[in-house]
Amino acid sequence: MAQGIKVWDKDGKVTFSTEDITWNYLATYTVEGSDTNVVHNLSPLCSEFLVIPQMIDQVSGDDEAYIHTASVASKKLTIKRQTGASAGNTTSTMFTVFGR
Repeated sequence: MAQGIKVWDKDGKVTFSTEDITWNYLATYTVEGSDTNVVHNLSPLCSEFLVIPQMIDQVSGDDEAYIHTASVASKKLTIKRQTGASAGNTTSTMFTVFGR
């Protein structure tokens, strides 16, 4: 019996599956709640990236308002702290990165 993992996006679409060998695990990054701007170079061999945020410290309220945001451009992962009213409450966040 084979074991595996599937990850769905908010619309129910499978975005990662170990049944599809084209996605490769690249890295996991953890940022503290007080970190404001963190940049990581990603694999130059990949042309597409999937970044999955996971809240580490649970808070009450709207979870997405308290985690860092991530964006990928020019094969660089940029992780930013929330701005505005939620900035002081941003929690530690772990980002798992896949590439293909």
